[in-house]
Amino acid sequence: MFKLRDRLRAESAGPATKPVPVAVAAAVPLPAAPVQSSSAAGATPAPRRPAQQRHAESVKDLLDAGLLVAGEALHTTRRGQDHRAIVLPNGDIEFGGIVYHSLSTAAKAASGNTSEPGWEFWAVARDGKAVTLYNLRVRLQKERSGG
Repeated sequence: MFKLRDRLRAESAGPATKPVPVAVAAAVPLPAAPVQSSSAAGATPAPRRPAQQRHAESVKDLLDAGLLVAGEALHTTRRGQDHRAIVLPNGDIEFGGIVYHSLSTAAKAASGNTSEPGWEFWAVARDGKAVTLYNLRVRLQKERSGG
């Protein structure tokens, strides 16, 4: 398991040293990499981007455009799962008596998974068919772009 580490240590120490046995190697600390300050190197640190949504459209935008209605029921698109949530007037999602500010967070709570794409997870009924919020968002994007 530690053969590569032992070989690399031996190579970095030079050709005159022998590989260190595994039991001893675990106790030998690796040399620290030199830390170079950005000011010493003359480089400016990269600017941090502000936290932002991945998409310009939100659930509130779908409500404002009339593609969703406050109080409308959302349901899952996953087979074998039957979870229901409600769209609130401010664009939040109520699921299981808890209000979520994010579709994905509500979807994670419903599915029990550590990650869940909320736009694809939740759907509304339109003409007897399930339409994902992702598809509604695409429709809104097209309407906004004039397409």
